[in-house]
Amino acid sequence: MDVVMLVSIILFYVIIAAAGIWAAKMTRNRKSQKPAENMIVGAKDIGLGVGICTMTATWIGGGALNGTAETVHTPGLGLIWCVAPVSFGCSLMISGWFFADKMRRKNYLTVFDPICESLGEKLTLLYVFIEIFGVTVYAGAILNALGGTIEVVVGLSREVSIISSAAVATFYTLLGGFYAVAYTDVIELGFMVIGLVIATPFVISNEAVSSISESFSREGGWSGTWDPNTAGLYVDTVLSTLLGAVPMQVVFQRLLAMDTTLNAKIMSVFGTIFSILLLIPPVLIGAVASSTNWTLTDYLNGTGVSPADLGNGIQTLPIVIRYLTPTAVGVLGVGAITAAVMSSADAAGLVVGSVFRRNVYNAVLRPKASEQEVKWVIRLSILGFGIVAATIAIKVKSIMILYILCADLEYVFTLPQISPSTV
Repeated sequence: MDVVMLVSIILFYVIIAAAGIWAAKMTRNRKSQKPAENMIVGAKDIGLGVGICTMTATWIGGGALNGTAETVHTPGLGLIWCVAPVSFGCSLMISGWFFADKMRRKNYLTVFDPICESLGEKLTLLYVFIEIFGVTVYAGAILNALGGTIEVVVGLSREVSIISSAAVATFYTLLGGFYAVAYTDVIELGFMVIGLVIATPFVISNEAVSSISESFSREGGWSGTWDPNTAGLYVDTVLSTLLGAVPMQVVFQRLLAMDTTLNAKIMSVFGTIFSILLLIPPVLIGAVASSTNWTLTDYLNGTGVSPADLGNGIQTLPIVIRYLTPTAVGVLGVGAITAAVMSSADAAGLVVGSVFRRNVYNAVLRPKASEQEVKWVIRLSILGFGIVAATIAIKVKSIMILYILCADLEYVFTLPQISPSTV
């Protein structure tokens, strides 16, 4: 076990938990007649800077980072097939510029509120449970990625890593709701940027790595392979991830929490720009993995086998950081991956709690429930989410497939029920 790495991870968790506790205290100090609503979108007073940070950190989570490196490094896929994270990023502008204004004017709290108005409360339950299923499975996938990362880099059991990560994210989300998630996202985004920006030059310049520009276009290189017969699948993937991400509650939660509609729209633009920019490091790391002479590294005792050769592409990012960077740089890189996963996991937990409270408990089960009652319903929902997501994480293997599946569910079921003209 790498003690230095372990201490660094523990320190990171302490910092994030402390930030969540501070945000929870700040939430309690706010005088509000609607504490349950505050847990979902705060007091709708989030400024532009925090808004951009929380949107970017949530959107460029562990699925995007690990999944991008995995796709670029996988033979037959490569850069050309790394379309899902880019399409996801571009969807933010669509949500912000075509939906934010009307959603905010009508004081909606979830993306399912307009669906409920047109289809009724009971039929809306179908779409709510599809959302809950999708985000829970996706959270399980990224928690699994974090567990694999810590197992590779630190030597700690994957199960212990998954449970502890889910527990920390669930803990501060339970305490502070939206504010805890938003303000911890600011810190997590800082860890992501610093860790990735510092680690990337080290992995590219490692003596075991050949020129990534030369390996780009060679046969089996990281540029990927284009087959005209798969053009339909390619277009479908672009559309499902671009448009399927539009009606996601995790986006609208942030759009509705902003202090002004103009800032909500500006946030969606900068969220798109920064989300795409943060994909550059994992793309380069995936390229490095395809350009490395693994016999010159300690990975698998220098047998020369790459992560993709073993079907272990999901761990491309942590493996490259572990074996191609100095220890100090590796600490920052692992911090970046951990921050990315935590920022997605806490946002997913808040989504589950929000939509269950608003569109299931309040709308169908207990319409006259008190504010305190529904506040505890949100908390119990988040707790249940954390337990289920951690359980799924122990079984789930692929990130990018579930990343696309989550968007596909929204694309097929939820998107047709909303449009700028009906919201």
